[in-house]
Amino acid sequence: MRVDKGTICSSPFVGVFAVVTEQVALVPVNMLAKEERKLKNFFDVEIIKTKLAESSLIGVMCAGIKQSFVVSELVLDNEIEKLREIGIKVKRIAGVTAIGNLLKVTEKGGIASRVLSEKQVDSIEKFLNIKLRITQVARLDVVGSAVVANNNGFLVHPDVTKEEFELLKKAFKAEGVAVTLNYGDKFIGNDAITNTKALLVGDKTTAFELMRAQDVFL
Repeated sequence: MRVDKGTICSSPFVGVFAVVTEQVALVPVNMLAKEERKLKNFFDVEIIKTKLAESSLIGVMCAGIKQSFVVSELVLDNEIEKLREIGIKVKRIAGVTAIGNLLKVTEKGGIASRVLSEKQVDSIEKFLNIKLRITQVARLDVVGSAVVANNNGFLVHPDVTKEEFELLKKAFKAEGVAVTLNYGDKFIGNDAITNTKALLVGDKTTAFELMRAQDVFL
């Protein structure tokens, strides 16, 4: 598995600006050309440049697996239509704005925040065809901001409780490790993107943090 540090839109908060699956990466239209080239080769996926809710905050506005994504209610019809035209399946979840902060999914399963209603969770599960477990992480409801995950493992906020950690292992059907990234940031969902081929962390991440993070995926 490839592991490296980098930026998106010159920011170390790569998880705020992009989402990557095994097939595609959704990235901002204004990302730098050198960043785009790196992501394409690094993750070995199709790069899809887009806006969501007229913003570059792709990781905040959506979550997904394969070529299917659930998106914020703020995402515009024309943005969804453009994605559908190139084969991306999209479902807008009513009543949710920053959905990427409230959800973390892999092809094996995922977790959802208590902020989401039973109806919203059911809609996401049916669309992505996975099982979600409702939980907090580090006693916080922004579970998407507190976890990084792919089909082989996960990273989690260092203040995760023992009970939460055990639930995460069951939800993702994988092992995990508690870490910080970007020089001590606990909200690691903002600091990294990953699929089973690669892990990209923000360029402020220390060597020790990087070693800790890559251990679970090796």
